[in-house]
Amino acid sequence: MKRYEYKVVNAGNLFGPRVHNIEKCQDLCERNGKIGWELVSTKYHWLSTQYTLFFKRTIEEE
Repeated sequence: MKRYEYKVVNAGNLFGPRVHNIEKCQDLCERNGKIGWELVSTKYHWLSTQYTLFFKRTIEEE
């Protein structure tokens, strides 16, 4: 049976331009993807212009 671990990351800041937040999301996805994390969902907070990224990866069973 496969087991997973999950990670939630907030990207962006309250007053930054939206384009910088998108670039930060791309960077976070690339860095986390290289170490085995898969992006499974996102949420955009329109009032704060922040993104929440939800990642998961398989746990190796011993």
